[in-house]
Amino acid sequence: WDQYGTCLKEGFHYEPSTKDKLADIVLVRTTQGEGWSTLAEVVARKQAGQTALYYLTGEKLDTLQSAPQLEVFRKRNIEVILLPEAVDEIMVGAMDKYQDLELKSAAKGELDDLPETEEQTATKQARSDEFAPLTDRLAKLLEDTCNKVRISDRLTDSAVCLVSDSEGMSTQMERMMMAMGQAMPTQKRILELNPQHGLIQALRDLAVKDSSDDRLREYAEMLFDQALLAEGAPIKNPAKFAQRVASAMTFAVAH
Repeated sequence: WDQYGTCLKEGFHYEPSTKDKLADIVLVRTTQGEGWSTLAEVVARKQAGQTALYYLTGEKLDTLQSAPQLEVFRKRNIEVILLPEAVDEIMVGAMDKYQDLELKSAAKGELDDLPETEEQTATKQARSDEFAPLTDRLAKLLEDTCNKVRISDRLTDSAVCLVSDSEGMSTQMERMMMAMGQAMPTQKRILELNPQHGLIQALRDLAVKDSSDDRLREYAEMLFDQALLAEGAPIKNPAKFAQRVASAMTFAVAH
């Protein structure tokens, strides 16, 4: 598979009539273990009530393995397929489903299909209302780069992550199209905040106290850059980010 796997996956594009046969022999890496698995093996390991097969695309396997978008899946022991090759975007786009399970990106849309209790649903709405002063202010400050800022269902440890709309183009596909010389409009993504993280709670308190505080603009840009770095993407101004980190560290040490 190491030698011919990429060529076989190109068959989803060049020989679409064979996609069902190809799907049965495709080998993938996942968040469970370090070896290869067939899709049938991934299905066999799904959790009770799980209605979709989740995947995450990117450029490097090690970056995917530590992606913040996977945190809730790890907490719930839901296996996610890791796809680090450009051709993988074509493969999942051609498949749609496998064994009646929809293929869904772990970094797109909301996680509405993950089972939750009525209490969890109510808690989620309460948190959204509680953090509204912060999310509304950050959305305004980041309106040129983000189309929304919201409280996350994905994050358990990291402060922030970026996701795309459910019908939006993945960042991997966007990079692939740009590498092919295709003119791509700027795609605004969604910045998700972890309401359990100390930093986000402190920023909420700051926004409640004074939403016009100039520090929020700087922190908003730092959060966005942090989310980009976590997924292995370049940031617009690395030197400025480094200066801001140094200033934050200096303040923290001094106090």
